[in-house]
Amino acid sequence: MVIAEQESDNKGPSLTDRLDKALNFYAALFDCLEANVSKAKAVERIMLEKMLLGKEMMKIIGCDGVDRKERHGKFLKTWRPLLELAGFVRIPMDYDRMLQATRPLQSYGNGYKLLDFNQCLFTCWNDLPLFSISAWRF
Repeated sequence: MVIAEQESDNKGPSLTDRLDKALNFYAALFDCLEANVSKAKAVERIMLEKMLLGKEMMKIIGCDGVDRKERHGKFLKTWRPLLELAGFVRIPMDYDRMLQATRPLQSYGNGYKLLDFNQCLFTCWNDLPLFSISAWRF
């Protein structure tokens, strides 16, 4: 199976911790969108930001306890140990095929980067990982 996960660690118990981490992650994500979405598609971007990301941010920052459904975690810190504990084994991805599949993303400009680290592909904006992609088998 292939897993793609946001590289944002916003599971903290305090509002200020969640707010700080969410601001860092979403500022980079919005900067990436701003730099790479044409003015002709601005309305679509605003709808995406409001309907999808806005609700997600509200759930991460504003909800506590059982009401907080959104909990993103970093691959190396959160997901890798949990998947390995459940019996999954990471399998190497074909790096050339991954680069081919993500080649269209490279047109996003100088701020966009792909990093291959520890059998995981990270999509980054200005050196901040936004998403991780990894392959696993049971």
